[in-house]
Amino acid sequence: MPSLLQNISAQWDLWTGRYYAFFAKTEEDIQGCVDVLEAVRRQELNRVSGKSVLDSHSFGAHNLDYRLVACKDKKTGQIIGCMRLTNALHTKPIQASREEYQLDLFQDDMLNKLSIFTRLVVLKHYRKSPAAVVIVGYSFASILEEGGLGMLMSCEPNLFSLYQRLGCRPIGPLHNSPSGGYRVPMIGIADRDYFVECGSPALPLFKHVDWDKFAFMRKWYHDLVEEKGGINVGVEFYKASKEADDEAVHAILTDGLSEKGKKAFLKNAMTIQCKEGDIIAAEHDGGKAFGVVTQGMVNARKGDTTVNVLGEGDVFGEIAGVLNTNRSADLIAATSGTEVVLFSVSAIKRIKDDADRAILWQNMAQMLARKVLATTELLSPKSISKD
Repeated sequence: MPSLLQNISAQWDLWTGRYYAFFAKTEEDIQGCVDVLEAVRRQELNRVSGKSVLDSHSFGAHNLDYRLVACKDKKTGQIIGCMRLTNALHTKPIQASREEYQLDLFQDDMLNKLSIFTRLVVLKHYRKSPAAVVIVGYSFASILEEGGLGMLMSCEPNLFSLYQRLGCRPIGPLHNSPSGGYRVPMIGIADRDYFVECGSPALPLFKHVDWDKFAFMRKWYHDLVEEKGGINVGVEFYKASKEADDEAVHAILTDGLSEKGKKAFLKNAMTIQCKEGDIIAAEHDGGKAFGVVTQGMVNARKGDTTVNVLGEGDVFGEIAGVLNTNRSADLIAATSGTEVVLFSVSAIKRIKDDADRAILWQNMAQMLARKVLATTELLSPKSISKD
């Protein structure tokens, strides 16, 4: 019932316009956006790739023109979210940008009418509100109304379904980010049928868009999919079965949970196919996703030193998730064909039954205790003397 009420409340806030987006133009509004980025990207996630919170690995550190879209809460007058918009053609000379956003798929005249959306953030207190929908929807609709063709973005796998509902579709496979983790390149085009099909909550924000003007973009995407023989993103929702081998994958976390609790925990878990050398998670990053190795091996490295080797059934990233701290090591796929299942920290919060929650925390405690004992044994003088 609480989740239903939260969904109704969020929809009501969207319909009544409690949150509204606009292009930040005054120094005060621009600084408000920067303050939100500081709070989320630097303080919460520790994801600042350059001197500025607006910088990114693909092109953000270059001196390119951009616009900021801000989102305010009418009740408080506070800026609670923002996003950066950059002309795609301006980023094309940058190799990292061409790869991140698949820019070589487009002619220059198309790129000049596409905007890259980056640095989407919402303050933690407002993450269950429609603020993110308002920011993306307003930005997307504004681009179309200005004569643009759509938006490009690169999203983390756990946000893939969210951006699909906001009107985006993949244009290439999952790729490993230099800063760690994975991204899916996506495009948003004006396709009302697609918005309706995926039940997009952003559709009301496009009431002034002439959908018929963009039929050629819909054809362009259809032709792209045909040419590629379909787009294999390389990521899929984890499909748990009751096979014994499959149960063993997550048993260390889910052993003893009711079927309802197990289903809630595994909901939205993502299976990732890794290549050798992929940085699954980066040291010092503040991301809270954790996972389990289902195939192959993962090395935990600090600098040039491998401090642990994880194999099938081993869990990683849970300490940062549970203790709300930054990651203590790089997690790197050691072999081609390595596969991991990733869970968001919300997987724990989705378990509502008190008995299931107690069992899950007991499993987590036992797992952490075993890791402490193994590390203590590894570092003991007796163990070292054997070498």
